Amino acid sequence: MLATVDGRELYQVCTEVHQQFFTSEGFGSWFSEGYSTYKSQRKPIQDFNNLAGAIAGSKVLDFGSGRGHLAALIARAGFDCYTTDVMDYRGPEAGALPFRQMASPIDVPYADDMFDSAIVKTVLHHVDEPDLIPLLINLRRVARRLIIEEDTYAVPAASLGAAAGQIELAELNKLTASEQFQTLILIDFFGNSVAQGLVDMNFGFQFKRISEWHSLFDSLGFRIVDTEIAGFRPGNIHKCCQVRFVVDRKE
Repeated sequence: MLATVDGRELYQVCTEVHQQFFTSEGFGSWFSEGYSTYKSQRKPIQDFNNLAGAIAGSKVLDFGSGRGHLAALIARAGFDCYTTDVMDYRGPEAGALPFRQMASPIDVPYADDMFDSAIVKTVLHHVDEPDLIPLLINLRRVARRLIIEEDTYAVPAASLGAAAGQIELAELNKLTASEQFQTLILIDFFGNSVAQGLVDMNFGFQFKRISEWHSLFDSLGFRIVDTEIAGFRPGNIHKCCQVRFVVDRKE
């Protein structure tokens, strides 16, 4: 991978490495089988437990819903859950939930004020920079509350709260802010392109500091209700420092 000379060659090598070490057959069978179980069973339950308490109202949009594992749990909990993504990736358990395919990276294909809450879980860093603000404006249009979880970096020690004792976070903070940002890029790219073989995924790498997110939310007319620095959530395979924002649209 390090020897590649351009993006095209890099993606080709990523595909070859994925097929050799991370597919459902051969050397990588243990990974693909275990990761599939993690993504379809353990992780959705963990995500639901981390996010459900912030949901306001009964009508919920799972934006960037993917296979729909989280959306299915939201629906089973009694919420009226809708889904959308750039492609229809839904598995059987989410197949009966309402779905609309996005027409563009900034499209939120539902009516104004349709939702009480929208969940946007680790989606925004995949959006290209020119699309980020238009997308947030569209999300604000359809939902009164956004529950956003993102990977972050360079968290001030004074802000860590309950996450302050995490060994992984202490080690991360030994790196410079630039090194932390580069680490997020590496983990995101490797976890998607190599481990999962998703070489066509859009990588916007829009990782931001908490203060940068706060400034962006304020500029777009959101009121910040809560900022939870989760750090390295126990049980997460993807080792990134995470933060959850709950923001309401200013009326």
